[in-house]
Amino acid sequence: MAALMSSPSRCAPLFLTCARRQNFRSRRSTAALTAARRLFCAVSTSTSTSTVPSEAEDGTTAAAAAGTTAGAAAAEGTTASPSSFSSSSSSSSTSPSFSSSTTTSSSSSSSSQLQGDVMHHITRGRFPEALQCLQVTAPDGPDAPDLPALYSNTMLAFSRNRRWEGALECFNEMVDRGIRPIPLDVYNAAMTAFEKSGEANRCLQLFDTIAMSADLSPDVITYTAAISACAASGKWQRALEILEAMKSAGVTPNVVTYNASISACARGRQWRKALELFSAMEDAGVARDIISYNAAITACRRSKRFREALDIFQSIQQHSCSSSSSSSSSSSSSSSSSSSIRPDVVTYNAMISACESEWATALQIFDGMKGNGISPDTVTYAAVIKICQRAGQWHSALRVFESMSSAGVKPDVVVCNIMLSACREARHWQKALELLHNMREAGPPPDIVSYNTAISACTKSDKWQKALEVFDSLSTTDIRPDVITYTSAIAACELGGQWKKALELLDGMCKIGLAPNHATYRAAIGACEEAQQWNHVFSLNNQLEALKAVQKQR
Repeated sequence: MAALMSSPSRCAPLFLTCARRQNFRSRRSTAALTAARRLFCAVSTSTSTSTVPSEAEDGTTAAAAAGTTAGAAAAEGTTASPSSFSSSSSSSSTSPSFSSSTTTSSSSSSSSQLQGDVMHHITRGRFPEALQCLQVTAPDGPDAPDLPALYSNTMLAFSRNRRWEGALECFNEMVDRGIRPIPLDVYNAAMTAFEKSGEANRCLQLFDTIAMSADLSPDVITYTAAISACAASGKWQRALEILEAMKSAGVTPNVVTYNASISACARGRQWRKALELFSAMEDAGVARDIISYNAAITACRRSKRFREALDIFQSIQQHSCSSSSSSSSSSSSSSSSSSSIRPDVVTYNAMISACESEWATALQIFDGMKGNGISPDTVTYAAVIKICQRAGQWHSALRVFESMSSAGVKPDVVVCNIMLSACREARHWQKALELLHNMREAGPPPDIVSYNTAISACTKSDKWQKALEVFDSLSTTDIRPDVITYTSAIAACELGGQWKKALELLDGMCKIGLAPNHATYRAAIGACEEAQQWNHVFSLNNQLEALKAVQKQR
């Protein structure tokens, strides 16, 4: 024990192991908490002061505190992506830096040792261990560490490294233990973590807390995080309210703020408001980035405004061309900043998706991607194939699908299912079965949608035996058939006059807890009518009417 107490690095695994064994991380075991704290205090008081590593940020404290490129944009007036509202992705092995404005130096050996232990774990990507070190600290006493600074630094390190779960656990720990004060940058980081973790309402609750606080004043990061949460949750009206409140408070929106606001309008299918914001950026002297254009195109796509989307897309191409022709000239105006914008794969994906019925334009844009040095991804291929499928352009869909292999892009199950749908609509059942076979052999593994579409493709091509063969092959997989599977198989039985098989399937789906729907009953009734099995027709009709009555009552 003496040897362990003389070496904090050797003792750290001991109290961490103790904490783990007592399920300490759940914070539900008082006994574990007490034992771990005592053990840590016993060790920390017997160790000498160690040097605490710290690094100063480059003056953009707000950006470092929130761990976001949005913060940098706010401080420097540069552009940043909404998706990179947190810091640029750094691997877990990258050493995070700590804001010197937040850290308070502690003269006690326990505080120094604890900060050193926590930072040691974080710089090596051992985030759970870093959090456990915090959880076993003594809350009071003359040698108590500077908990507000320690928790703040750890929280920000989690956020900068995109460890949202750890950031929220650290923040919740601060709140649960009543650790005060909580600085604005930590609140901002918590808001970002909530938004990135899909808890938009929690993010907005924190925003309301900050807005009502007498000690805190929301900054550009706070407002932008709240607007991003509104965009994620489809609350476009609230997003615009927050944007107006931001301006009224004298806080200047940056490009990330506008991008998030446009995205919120896009989610709400408010394309006019989205384009108003897009235009307002130029009036406010905020240089648009490619995210701005992508968000505007997406807003038009969601509202089925193809022409408006195409106008924006073409303006990007014009800016790109003018940038290439005048690359030697320099200007500080916002228009010259816009002229340097080049479309990316997200731009093309959004524009292709906006084409919908304009399949020829979609193919033209798709073919032009490679000429501009943009490599299509699976989202691109899925969008193009789907548009061709809906337009009945089966050969074009097949051409695009088969070009994936030569481009080195492996189709995922979504792309394959869309191609299966194209085969079904074109009544190319052989190609559908070939594709399903390839998926089984080489991947991607087919899902229930794949099997349902293949069964339907065979039925639509009057190949009811093949449809039932595909249905039967499901028994050799771990995939559980659903109502659509059984309905498609019963429809195949109707086509082939297999009324006994139809009733067998109907009974089988009920036994495994699947409730037949209207289409299921109609297919079974049709199979029995073809065979003149009137008793079964009468019985099935009664069941169908009973189902309609129940649904009508609901």
